Amino acid sequence: MFFSGDGAVPANGISAIPNQLAGHLEPDQIRLNSPVQQLSGNTIRLQNGEVLRAGTIVLAVDAAQSATLLGNPVVPEPSFNKTTCTYFAADPTQLTMSPEQKKLLLLNTTEVQSCIM
Repeated sequence: MFFSGDGAVPANGISAIPNQLAGHLEPDQIRLNSPVQQLSGNTIRLQNGEVLRAGTIVLAVDAAQSATLLGNPVVPEPSFNKTTCTYFAADPTQLTMSPEQKKLLLLNTTEVQSCIM
């Protein structure tokens, strides 16, 4: 986690993470490059017409694609989202905080726009 230590990207790029996870699976436990047409319960219909059944289905898609796959109405996307990520660094010898205080996450609570509702 970034808040508890240094953040890093693998030397071979961020795709090394899912590649490492997939490397521990048997060939019949993962299906790549298989576009899905529809989901219904635990049934997956691929675009090539093949039907698969699974104990658990994990979706890693946006809300619009999820709605399409599940046969639900697509909710319009918001016209604008704002995020700000700021990093600061300090000379550790100048910090006078206890070890518990050094791991601190500060949020801007003065801007109503930054609140998640």
